[in-house]
Amino acid sequence: MGRRDEIIEVAATILREDGPAALTSVEVAARIGVTQSAIYRHIVDMDELAAAASRIVVSQMTAVLNSILLAPDADFDELSGIADLSRKLVHAMGSDAQVFEVIDRWRFAEGALGDGIRDTLTSARDLLIVILEREWRDEYGYTDPLTSDLTAVQRSHAEMIVDDVITVARLLRSGTPDRDAARLLQLRIVTGWVAYVADLQTRLGREVPEIEVA
Repeated sequence: MGRRDEIIEVAATILREDGPAALTSVEVAARIGVTQSAIYRHIVDMDELAAAASRIVVSQMTAVLNSILLAPDADFDELSGIADLSRKLVHAMGSDAQVFEVIDRWRFAEGALGDGIRDTLTSARDLLIVILEREWRDEYGYTDPLTSDLTAVQRSHAEMIVDDVITVARLLRSGTPDRDAARLLQLRIVTGWVAYVADLQTRLGREVPEIEVA
């Protein structure tokens, strides 16, 4: 690994551990064991370094989220499938706790890291919209295009589910047992699905079905 790559990796570690405010040339130099001026032989300025380090952190987050949502064995059709998905999410939250903590702590931060996290969450939301709409259309036989108002409704429901995942990850970090966290997440996903279906069906003047939630 070249010196520039080492500097960026160390900067990414600082972002993951302590956030944007902790990322300074002094801190990077101290961790590598070089002078502060040596850092600037390999980067233009701290904005460039923050952006490069943020891309690494955000790429890791995206990979973790996509590995779960795009898993070939993901099953959203039955409660048992959602329960399995919830267990996998909780396992990922434990295995990659730092990823979820960075998302939680810095998603509203200014700068490259905050922008990258928000872009990642937007991508996760948009992927959830595709999944939700596909399942709803398959289950309830709706084939017409959705209006912009209904598309906005979908965004709201998907954003709430993303927020639920972040909340459960926070509870897991605070000491909630894996089994309880998985059960809570399962209930949040199912109730999110019920609310989504009820909202769309009502707005379209269609019958609101009874959906098993336990």
